[in-house]
Amino acid sequence: MDRVVIIGSGAAGLSAAIRLAEENVPSFIVEEMPPWRAQSNMAEGGINAALDTMGQHDEPALHEEETYKAGRFVACREAVHRLTHSAPKIVNTLFAWGMSLNLNEDGTIQQRPFGGQTKKRTAFASASTGKQLMYTLATRARFFEAGRMIRHITGFRFLKLMMENGQAKGVLVNELQKNRVSYIPASAVIIASGGLNGLFGNATGSVLNTGNVTASLFADGLPAANMEMIQYHPTTTRLHGKNMLITEAVRGEGGRLYVEQDGKKFYFMEVKYPALGNLMPRDVIAREEWQWIKQGIQPYLDMRDIPKEVSVHKLAGVLEACHDFLALDPLKEPIPVSPGIHYFMGGLYVDVNHRTPIANLYAAGEAACQYHGANRLGGNSL
Repeated sequence: MDRVVIIGSGAAGLSAAIRLAEENVPSFIVEEMPPWRAQSNMAEGGINAALDTMGQHDEPALHEEETYKAGRFVACREAVHRLTHSAPKIVNTLFAWGMSLNLNEDGTIQQRPFGGQTKKRTAFASASTGKQLMYTLATRARFFEAGRMIRHITGFRFLKLMMENGQAKGVLVNELQKNRVSYIPASAVIIASGGLNGLFGNATGSVLNTGNVTASLFADGLPAANMEMIQYHPTTTRLHGKNMLITEAVRGEGGRLYVEQDGKKFYFMEVKYPALGNLMPRDVIAREEWQWIKQGIQPYLDMRDIPKEVSVHKLAGVLEACHDFLALDPLKEPIPVSPGIHYFMGGLYVDVNHRTPIANLYAAGEAACQYHGANRLGGNSL
């Protein structure tokens, strides 16, 4: 069976299917939910690439260094190199495919500052970059679906990898509606099943990502790496049963973190880290916030210094979410925030070509381990 089976239809799964189709290799996407329910839609702030549209003399080598440094030097250096040096081409290709992005007056892609980076490197679509990316990929995939190069089956849950002579040969899946087990043969299998948000109650991501695929493969002896590296996003707010993300784009556009001391605002990040302040890497800010929370002091994210027109045009999704879910107008009052589980650095062990130790089995996206080390830069996941 000359067909690749892909588990998951988020950004990693769809982009893999598109790339295979461009090489005339058919793929079969197995998904519990359709692409518009994938975790990737929830990404808000942007996608990193050293496009240097802002005249800052940015370059991929600097993006590489800052990514590797933020990951505490434990990421795969070659993988980081490939990611950062491929990023400009990828973003320009997405734009050519019709992805909606905020633009400068000259029509070039606008970029905003993001945590842990010294340049404005994050291309964005207001505060809904993930949705725009997924719409673009799904639309691109439709072209190949018409030619039967890409096929989807929705409502199927991965149960087990099937192997023969030490090689991946297909998967067992459960058709949820009928509770029926089926075998899908394959010439290769790509795992793009995302992270483990469903294991935790204070995670920002989709609780549909339970980690069942990773767990099944790990139980079968497939190695994992960096599984202890879990990123806490510093600006989340508690909802019923999970945490809601307040995108890093708020701080990129000028939002400020503070606590109240003696009736006055104390901008703790700006005082302790004057160079980057509120745009320090996420692990640093999360730890600083936790020190205040342990003392019973609530940190706040303040958007009121951001010009209203900037908030309305670039952060509309944040304003809407705060109004709908918190009954709060961030243009008039601060947002109470705390660290929340956000992203899983580790995953299935793969090499720089996304190969696992099992022949014909690959992993990509948040299900794989190699790009982020101990801490991910915002904007690097997409």
